[in-house]
Amino acid sequence: MAIKIQLLRNGMLKEGYVGFSYTTAIFSFWVPLFRGDWQYFLLFLLGHILTTSISVYTVWIPNTLLTIYFGYIYNRIYTTNLLNQGYKPSDTFAKCMLNLNGYMLYDDLNINECMTQQSLVNSEEKNKMIMFIIYKFAWIILLVLGLGVLFLALLAIDVPY
Repeated sequence: MAIKIQLLRNGMLKEGYVGFSYTTAIFSFWVPLFRGDWQYFLLFLLGHILTTSISVYTVWIPNTLLTIYFGYIYNRIYTTNLLNQGYKPSDTFAKCMLNLNGYMLYDDLNINECMTQQSLVNSEEKNKMIMFIIYKFAWIILLVLGLGVLFLALLAIDVPY
């Protein structure tokens, strides 16, 4: 998952997220469902239905591209919606992450402290990115192997003429 921040409104604490969402890129439309974001759950589900109906044989190509795109946009959409609903950052870390990622600008922040926090977060995000790439390549390898086995099995079938 991306950088988790705490947002506060009227004593109610909610988690916002900043950065690329590996969870959304892997689990796609399930993430908005579990966050209670019905609008984007339905939109992402519709996107998957449409990309699945494009082609049965190459379904992994448009679905993979779609989930990676959703991973890039969804955390920004979700956190921006929370901020528009009146949620505010609950601590300095949240303010720094929102400031450095272009959500909101805060003048009362120590930029050096924010950059230090960002560098720590970036090292964690790099590890997540490597695991995500391994995950996607593993799926592609399994798909290619599965199609190869299916092709060999079809060749082995003796069809009478």
